[in-house]
Amino acid sequence: MHRTYLLFLNSIKPFAAAGALGALLLIPASAQINWTGGGDGVSWFDGANWSGGNVPTISDDVRLANGIATPIVINDASTAQAASIRFQTNPAASSLDIQTDLTVTGNVQLSTFASGQATQGGASEVNVGQSLIVRSRNVGTESFWILSDTASLNVFNDLIIEQAGASNGSYVNQSGNTSVVVNDVLDVGSRASANGGFGYRMSGGTLTVNTVSGGGGAAPPGLGVGYDSAGAFEHTGGTVTVNNGGLAIGNRSAAAAAPNGTFFFADEAILDVEGSVVLGSTNSNETSGVGEFVVSGSGTGSIDVGGWNQRADTLDGVGILSLEVDLGGLFTIEVDGDVFFGLDSILQVTEIDGYVPMLNDTFTVMSWTGGVTNDGLFLDPASGWVYEIQGNDLNITFVPEPTSAALLAGAAGLLALRRRRR
Repeated sequence: MHRTYLLFLNSIKPFAAAGALGALLLIPASAQINWTGGGDGVSWFDGANWSGGNVPTISDDVRLANGIATPIVINDASTAQAASIRFQTNPAASSLDIQTDLTVTGNVQLSTFASGQATQGGASEVNVGQSLIVRSRNVGTESFWILSDTASLNVFNDLIIEQAGASNGSYVNQSGNTSVVVNDVLDVGSRASANGGFGYRMSGGTLTVNTVSGGGGAAPPGLGVGYDSAGAFEHTGGTVTVNNGGLAIGNRSAAAAAPNGTFFFADEAILDVEGSVVLGSTNSNETSGVGEFVVSGSGTGSIDVGGWNQRADTLDGVGILSLEVDLGGLFTIEVDGDVFFGLDSILQVTEIDGYVPMLNDTFTVMSWTGGVTNDGLFLDPASGWVYEIQGNDLNITFVPEPTSAALLAGAAGLLALRRRRR
């Protein structure tokens, strides 16, 4: 039997997981193989479950075309392999349960019109030689990739999370001591209703985005949230690192409608971005999405970024910095570079977790090492808070309006009267 072989070279870009795919592989030209479930109906490593009767190899394009009642389980001493994996168009969900290693030299796509779902746990390592696409479009569908325990996911190109139409959304959840490395860009374009409204939810582990291409064009410059379509990212634990790129929130590229993006930061999270945070960036049509960065309360985490660019209020959107102050105060955003606040860009402050502000309570919101340009950052005085730029700091102070101050004074007087009557 004659077979055609292709030379697969994956050393053009540096890959964080050394030796994950090898620098040079000689692999057969790909052929399609379909899941039939004709064996035990569960195991990836049971050849009878596949068309042709053989377990997929590094040369096979795997297609999961049927709605699968139970997950396909990858749990073997051997490494599962494929040239690509794609969940086909079927209204029923198909899923993978990954407990041991999987190597794919091409793309993994979960899914387009169906629900493609993967859970990855244990000490499993998944290496994707091109891009991982988590996508849902049809009514009621949802696609996801969930990581737990000490699992690691390495994506050689892009990780793209998308939803469209009336789907329940697409999402990635990362917890425990997991590791995700994206060698190029991470594009979060989903607000999955099935996942609390977030396209990426991270409560533990490490997420590293290397941005080898530098982004640009239709791609976000590193980590994009709501860049091409509306998206949201929740970061409450673990470390997010963006190398050679920035964090773009609520940006518009060539999309017909301006997308909105939200990045929610809280608790024990650590955010380290080499480039700038850009909120509500405009395009040549002078329209933009709403880009909102939410800093919720105080904690043991930290925010360190290479610049801050909060764009002006334009036709369709604006950059918003939302602060939620708790009893412990507030995280401070550390900027190793310049800061820009556009005209009518928004600063908003609320109190959470039982915190009641007192007159002249003051918190430092942001500190920077470079210069600052303030073309008109707006904070609604009705909130009771005012902001002031002092040297290289942005501070907020509780100074209620006269009516609010009178109410506070009246409440304090009534409390004192009650105490005297006792």
